[in-house]
Amino acid sequence: MKLTKSKKANENYLSKIVNIQNFRAHSNPEVTKLKCCTIDGFNIITGIDSKPGLYVYFPALSCINGDFLSYANLYRHTELNKDSDQSGMFEDNGRVKAIRLKGEISEGFILPVTIFENYILSVTNKEIENVEEGIEFDTISDNGKEFWISKKYFIKKSYTQNQFSSGKISKKIPKGIDKIIDTQFRFHYDRICVA
Repeated sequence: MKLTKSKKANENYLSKIVNIQNFRAHSNPEVTKLKCCTIDGFNIITGIDSKPGLYVYFPALSCINGDFLSYANLYRHTELNKDSDQSGMFEDNGRVKAIRLKGEISEGFILPVTIFENYILSVTNKEIENVEEGIEFDTISDNGKEFWISKKYFIKKSYTQNQFSSGKISKKIPKGIDKIIDTQFRFHYDRICVA
């Protein structure tokens, strides 16, 4: 088993193996159950029990595999977790949100790499070969077979009742805005070159 990047991977939303050696206290002196670290310039808030070592980092606005969230008991709704007595902080969609905790923003999520490795071992009965600091990935692959771990989160479009009343979804373009066609590119008249 190897950590890999899929062909459709978005570089901004890849998970990453990070080695965190330094944590700092939360900026609010009254907060005693949280501490912070910095990964690629982003502030991450974690529990006070976190120890230095290897972690899997999931950036904000990524989406984590639901089966993995269930295995690690990270869902807010306990019936979705493997152990229904435990509760996490993720909604049903698995989106990593940037959240404010006691006045400081957390811009991602970290999890000890041992929990991740145990999950992969439980699903595939194989160990991951390339768990090293700096590896970026969104899938796990083995002999051409891939399954996703994280990906960019997409908001599902919702429509109002009025849009369905006529049987058609109207696409009105506001006045003063040209309709843009994906394959069209217009040069400014100053930039047109004649060969």
